[in-house]
Amino acid sequence: QQQQEQQQQQQPQQQQQQQPQQQEQHQQGLCFRVGGGALAEAAGSGRRLAPVPSESDWNRLADGGLLNDALLDFFLPRLVALSSSKARVHAFSALFYSRLAEGGWQQVRTWTRSLRREVPAGIFARDVLFVPAHDPATAHWWLAIVFYPWAAASIGGEQQEKVGPKPFVAFLDSLSSLSGGGHPEVQEAAAAAAAERQRQAMSLIRAYLKNEWAESIGAGSDYQAERLQGVSIAVPQQENGTDCGLFVLEFARRLLDDPAALEALAASQVAPPQLLVPIADQFRRRWQRLGDKLTVDAGAAVRQIATPARRRMQQAGSNNNNSLSVPHRSLSQRQSADDDSQEVEEVLVAGQKRKLNNNNNSSNNNNKRKLPAKSSSGQGSSADGSVVLFLSEASTQGLTAAELRAVQRTLGGRQSAAAGGADATHIVVSNRCLRRTLRVMCAMCRGQHVVRLSWVKASLRAKRWVSLRGHLPLPDAQGEELFCEEARQRARERPLLEGWKVFVFPSLPAGERQATLEVVAAAGGTGVFASLPPQQAVPESVLRQLRQLPSLLLVGLQSDVPVARELDSSLPLYAPELIFEAAMTQELHLEDHCLP
Repeated sequence: QQQQEQQQQQQPQQQQQQQPQQQEQHQQGLCFRVGGGALAEAAGSGRRLAPVPSESDWNRLADGGLLNDALLDFFLPRLVALSSSKARVHAFSALFYSRLAEGGWQQVRTWTRSLRREVPAGIFARDVLFVPAHDPATAHWWLAIVFYPWAAASIGGEQQEKVGPKPFVAFLDSLSSLSGGGHPEVQEAAAAAAAERQRQAMSLIRAYLKNEWAESIGAGSDYQAERLQGVSIAVPQQENGTDCGLFVLEFARRLLDDPAALEALAASQVAPPQLLVPIADQFRRRWQRLGDKLTVDAGAAVRQIATPARRRMQQAGSNNNNSLSVPHRSLSQRQSADDDSQEVEEVLVAGQKRKLNNNNNSSNNNNKRKLPAKSSSGQGSSADGSVVLFLSEASTQGLTAAELRAVQRTLGGRQSAAAGGADATHIVVSNRCLRRTLRVMCAMCRGQHVVRLSWVKASLRAKRWVSLRGHLPLPDAQGEELFCEEARQRARERPLLEGWKVFVFPSLPAGERQATLEVVAAAGGTGVFASLPPQQAVPESVLRQLRQLPSLLLVGLQSDVPVARELDSSLPLYAPELIFEAAMTQELHLEDHCLP
């Protein structure tokens, strides 16, 4: 009794000490606690942060846009890394639930391997699991949160099992009609659809956790998955058919932003006040701003342009006040040959020389892509002398209808009609900073100019195409403008991966693998066996065919090294960063990205 009295006296003092801290966290919010370049370190070795989404992905944050897995995968792990509850929380990929529904536990058994390397118990070392779920029939996103997954294990006697927190799955669904209005028949239909989603989810999650427990923990205990109960949480309801992904992000942010809210939901199985605040249209703009801040951090910590190789180039440039000296280190050193039907290349791959035959006859030269010729004014033009613009959605919104007409009538330019702006001379972006988006990387590989919207505006005022100087996006360093021009000139001279076959292992996340293949194609390479299903082993038949291919480059993860050695022990395996860095520098620094 004396101990209980002492604890009761200490609790008010502890609450008073914690209250200012919680209030300060709530006032600051995640949007204001982003530290540049710190997220990868904060996430820990077991959390692999997704790359920056493409520009088309970012456009989905505009009003009426449907969020996709690329945006959810970009935001959710970073929200966890920024949260003071990160040690208790694990966020699954936005593709996890879909893959689980398609193929069961075997389809996703390796998805937590990196976490198990950090913590042997894997997800069972966490108290909270965020599972974003997607209904392919209705294109609807919703959120399942598993609380205390470890508590369903049977370790000890029956009495011990009744002590401690109870495991359960909370369903946060913005189309469940639990707290929404509208016609009763519509509410009833929405409730029935939500109930079916939850029934299926409970079956999948229970089976997954049971198998995952056996894989992570092993013998000596029994996982009683039936102890997990599903609970529908009354949350704000969306008023249209496009905001579901936004609601998932907002639900997760509110719980991760305030540890007290997460604790309240875990204890009472009822939505805390923080979750009940209505979600309005302006929240899209808030997520756009947060995306800009997180992109800056990702650019510095995960897919940085200022890589070690880049820093060496900048240091070399600092010794010359007039220009930036960029040493050209290509994948192969080409030799001239009298035989115009073949060119024998001596290729240095991770210290080993391999002789490759690269067909490069005159007919291929005639079919090469015609690159825009550089004009004397420095603005660039197409083969027929015209300027072809590819405007992002954001930059299009920055021009009036009259200005768009003036681009053609007054300046003689036109807008690109090809997908992704493949025929454009200039890719126009609205940001001052050079984001390493998929579109920008492809543009660099094609030798296209990447310019800010201010260049178009200045040209309209001058009634002629003005110089690009001062209108190029500059991410960080001095000399960046010259660096971009050097890289673009190398791409114009010869595509970086011309003549190369690139095999990207299907172990990469689907979005990252697709981006890698698109950059390879833009750089003149050929992606082989790109249609292999994601997250599956490479069939032996494919390995046999790969062994027959000349000029082969392998891209994958550390887990793919054994397969790469089985394929060809003389062929190194490279991280995807090799391709992404090469797109921006137009140089392949093999030793920097070779996987041991």
